[in-house]
Amino acid sequence: MPYIESPKALSDHLSQRRLELGLLQQDMALRLNVSIWTYRNWENGRTTPGTLLYRSTVELLGFYPHPKPRSLGHRLLKIRRCLGLTSWRAARLAEVDQGTFLMWERDRWTPTVRTRAKVDAFLERFEQGLPADRPPAPSLG
Repeated sequence: MPYIESPKALSDHLSQRRLELGLLQQDMALRLNVSIWTYRNWENGRTTPGTLLYRSTVELLGFYPHPKPRSLGHRLLKIRRCLGLTSWRAARLAEVDQGTFLMWERDRWTPTVRTRAKVDAFLERFEQGLPADRPPAPSLG
């Protein structure tokens, strides 16, 4: 696979990182503790890591492979992915119902006055120390 100038998708970032490290797909699979077929599907863009495996993927890349989260839902999803939290565990940490947490994460609901303090406390507690977002693409000028 050729070197990718401006990787955008997770699959591109995985391939790019593998090439930078001089590794084979089977080496990356071993580092991520998944089967070679699972890793190949990630690198080919057929599937993506589940939340529990996303954490090690982010750690291997050294950054969060998505644009800077702008909505509340994307911020919550980044926390879950980077920390390897299930939605149930994240909801417990935010002290809300799992269904409520998932509706926030999917940007279908916004917190009420009563729950805003809980989501703000969750963000304040867990956003600090998360990996940086995807590096910007190099300028062509």
